Amino acid sequence: MSSSSKEVLNELFKLLKLLYKKIEEIEVNIEEMKEEIQNLKKGVEKILKSQVSVKTSGKSITKSKLVDYIKDKVYLETREIKAKQLLKKLINNGELILLRDDVLNLEVVTAPDVIKRIIEKLPVQVDKVDEVFNEREYQLLKILNRLGYVLVKDGQYVKTDLVKELIARS
Repeated sequence: MSSSSKEVLNELFKLLKLLYKKIEEIEVNIEEMKEEIQNLKKGVEKILKSQVSVKTSGKSITKSKLVDYIKDKVYLETREIKAKQLLKKLINNGELILLRDDVLNLEVVTAPDVIKRIIEKLPVQVDKVDEVFNEREYQLLKILNRLGYVLVKDGQYVKTDLVKELIARS
């Protein structure tokens, strides 16, 4: 073999070595990308599972925000909440309280903090309710009254021992 052909072979050999190293680097990068894709898929699945659809002007809110949303709204009718399993879980965990008014055929959920906020304002004169409560708080107060948690006595709303038990259970 001539020296020029040896040089060409040596050059080819060096290039093949370099090519082999680059292929190994690419394989490592591909494996890292596969792992990253799997992690992203798991993250997306987790996010999708934790989302809750509630009829709130077409918006979807997450589980972590559902209780806060209900606190802001004072209460929500259960028919407004599409995620029944999550609702049941939040009720069982004591994060929400289910109130059923069979007379009005109404089922609402609220947070224990909301009920506490309302009963802390009691006793209130019946004719002063508008000054103390906003409209939704007053609606919830009337539901609590129909269910026996709050009574009208001597012209004023007063709390009962039942409401204390209701909050203590949650």
